[in-house]
Amino acid sequence: MPTTTSQNDRPTLAILGAGGDLTERLLLPGLGSLLARDPGRDVTVVGSGRSGMDDDEWRGLVRSALREGGCGPDQADRIAATTRFVALDVTDADAFADFIDGLDGPVVLYFALPPAVTATACEGLRGRPLRDDVRFAVEKPFGTDLASARDLNALLLDLVPED
Repeated sequence: MPTTTSQNDRPTLAILGAGGDLTERLLLPGLGSLLARDPGRDVTVVGSGRSGMDDDEWRGLVRSALREGGCGPDQADRIAATTRFVALDVTDADAFADFIDGLDGPVVLYFALPPAVTATACEGLRGRPLRDDVRFAVEKPFGTDLASARDLNALLLDLVPED
């Protein structure tokens, strides 16, 4: 039976580094595959990146990548209609914190970024209050070596609970 999501608990997937190849080739089609199994599920997808992409271009990319993953056309159109792209430098701590604060519903921040950029972005959030409904998803590679992976893990644990 399909899951329906109210506006208050509709999750937001914020893809940081959304202009990269990973998003179009793997991340969005993977989301489309998950949504194909649950056609009633709703999610807001927000893309962000340093280079500006206009909303129409982003909507087209989201729609086609979701459909490529098996998401039905009505559901892909519904999600694409609510998506937007935000020009953002995640290493600007104030801009990044404001971006997070402006997202609705439970939030998953998907770091489709190089390890050093992910670490810098997370370091900028240290000491700033984050909403309880913010989750982090960090793309591989996780750090550049064992020491940097441990450092990033410790930093993430300072920002959000592991569970």
